Amino acid sequence: MLAVIWDVLRASREQWLQTNTRAHASLEAHQRIYDALARHDAVAAREASATHITAVGEGILKLLGGRNG
Repeated sequence: MLAVIWDVLRASREQWLQTNTRAHASLEAHQRIYDALARHDAVAAREASATHITAVGEGILKLLGGRNG
């Protein structure tokens, strides 16, 4: 089961980052997380991480929906 989930995540990440817009959005999200950690701002880091994970999850669901739809 874990292998299947890993394969889906890997494939979706590869597809998701195919456009410059998505790649830049991902980089910016990681930069916000890093910046918050560098400031030792746990609340901001948690919020930035949650926002990024939510966006990635929504992107994966869209990709999977497009593949199956």
